[in-house]
Amino acid sequence: GKRVARLPPVLCPSPRLCWLCRGCMIPCARLALFAPSYILPLSSAHCFCAAPATSLQRLRRAPSARPLRAKGSAKMSSSAPQVENGPPLFIYGSLLATEVMSALIERVPVCQPGEIQGYHRYGLTHRPYPGLVQEQGSDGRVQGLIVCGLSEEENAILDYFEGDEYVRQMVKVHVRRSKHQVEHPGYLPQVVDAVQQESIDAVAYLWKKSLKDKLVGSWEPQDFLEMDIVPAYAANAKGYGVEGKKEWRGGTYAIRPLADPNDH
Repeated sequence: GKRVARLPPVLCPSPRLCWLCRGCMIPCARLALFAPSYILPLSSAHCFCAAPATSLQRLRRAPSARPLRAKGSAKMSSSAPQVENGPPLFIYGSLLATEVMSALIERVPVCQPGEIQGYHRYGLTHRPYPGLVQEQGSDGRVQGLIVCGLSEEENAILDYFEGDEYVRQMVKVHVRRSKHQVEHPGYLPQVVDAVQQESIDAVAYLWKKSLKDKLVGSWEPQDFLEMDIVPAYAANAKGYGVEGKKEWRGGTYAIRPLADPNDH
């Protein structure tokens, strides 16, 4: 018997349902996508909640330090231009999947194609989602979407989902007037006239510089959308959405402040 770690059940689609195998009782070959050296014992029920914590990377990690927000506190302020009723958010990774975004905020938001320069979107070892890193002097471009009209609660849910491996930082986004060419129906719908400016300051979640040893190669939305673990990933995200909303409404979670680019 390997030691197992009991994780919060909200992160698992069901206490009787494996997050990858959907209840399959044989070893899951797809685990090799995250941890090639991991061998699942035949006696395991394959549930994510009972997986050896040292052997299998979690799909998403909840924040280890959760800031508190007093009930009735004022809404957060931001120097970023406001788009509709919420601050703009630039997304570039797994949130580009309609199934994932809708699982978190329970709707499909309006999204404007955008692009940032001087950044690289890395893959992460044993994980299906990426990390965005600023690279001084680089002319690299990363395409993503500007999410319009997020409420404060929706921003809090997404902040809760991102976890403490990322920091919130302002980025300058060039607004594109043509849709990104992603040949997959699971990509969020794009609207080319939602943002009128040629460029806009938006919030993005950047990978912490202190965790750069986890970065590898490049990450592309098309590759993620074609993976057969997306439904299970979305089910996992839904748990974070439920828990994030609960903590936000209960006053026990606050959106993290923007980070200084030189501090993280």
